[in-house]
Amino acid sequence: MKNYSKLIVIFLIFFISAGEFFISCKNNGINDANTEMNEAFDQKSDCLDSSIDISEFSESGDNTQQEDFYTGAFCGPNCRQITFRDVGVYKIWENIIVYGEYPTEDIYIIDLTTGQETFITSCKDEEYEGCADATIYKNYIYYFRRNREPPYKQCDLWRYNILTREKEIIHTIRSEYYFGILTDLNANDNYVLWADDRNAEINRYAWELYLLNLSTGEESRLTNGSECMAFDVRMWKNKVVFTERRGGDHEIILYDIEKNTFTNISNNIYDQYQPAIWEDRVVWIDSRTEQSQGVGSYYNPHNPDVYFKQIEGELVAVETEGSIQRNPDIFGNLIVWDDERNDDTPNTYDTHIDLRSEVFVYDISTGEKIMITQYKDKTGGEEPRIWENRIFFLGRDKNNTITLFMYEL
Repeated sequence: MKNYSKLIVIFLIFFISAGEFFISCKNNGINDANTEMNEAFDQKSDCLDSSIDISEFSESGDNTQQEDFYTGAFCGPNCRQITFRDVGVYKIWENIIVYGEYPTEDIYIIDLTTGQETFITSCKDEEYEGCADATIYKNYIYYFRRNREPPYKQCDLWRYNILTREKEIIHTIRSEYYFGILTDLNANDNYVLWADDRNAEINRYAWELYLLNLSTGEESRLTNGSECMAFDVRMWKNKVVFTERRGGDHEIILYDIEKNTFTNISNNIYDQYQPAIWEDRVVWIDSRTEQSQGVGSYYNPHNPDVYFKQIEGELVAVETEGSIQRNPDIFGNLIVWDDERNDDTPNTYDTHIDLRSEVFVYDISTGEKIMITQYKDKTGGEEPRIWENRIFFLGRDKNNTITLFMYEL
């Protein structure tokens, strides 16, 4: 019996030692894999469609891990960093994010379900001078590339299929002058929409809207740049909202593609701009309060507010805090924006990303408003976008890189 006991003890010691050895090897393997992924992530991919799995090291985790960031715990335990590149403009469709890296303008996508980041295209080479804002609709990425020869006078519209990884030129636009502005690219099942300044030599504010029919290849000009300037374009299905500068002020205009009709939905003598749309709901930045007091303007705002309106409904003041609000977005009952109320240099608007803002979310159905990022150590969150219960925004990471974060409600 004693011999059996000795055998059992020896067996248990062997089993525990083997388990510890296995766990140690497994942890070392994970650390080695993470090191390799970090090294790979820092290398510039020269190939089309190269992919990197960022799921292992993109989690920001709990508050303790958040303190490792340069900004400290500025967005709490429901927040995580989802890329480590310097992000410029980004767009979202369901679980896919497309963005342009700053300052190269190279285009990448991130699949939030797998954590995989995929390189789509380089923007600057012997043929092309750069890219314009990319956009995403369902399984397609659209982006402009500006040709070098002749300088700036020709741009190709590319379409990239996420499922097949195939890309093609679907449209080419040419100008007698040059393209300084190609922006606000949007898409749906049947159309691609954008703003450009191909006629800027006639009027330097001649940003006009153009619509491409994907079935026929026909391009239509929607606005007249000799009379107004159109920008800040957002599309939801067949409805388009944009800012129109006509005369002395800026208005929010709704364009219905199916009906081919334009409607002024802000209709105010003061400036309204930066609209966003979801279904029949439109949100924008509004200057009526500050300008009625004789201060502020579109180019030098002091304390513009966030307003919301159903197309056939009443106007609602969402946020009238005496500070600068900007960059609103909407999905369902939720509105997000960034706010400089706790900035230590208040009422100083900067068009560049300065990270002096905090991100807020407002629930239309309940009237509840919460702040999801904390302005801390000279940095916060800016340029939020929302899809369902996920709020995305630009923030600064521990390497002082302005990159993309996600907050889940």
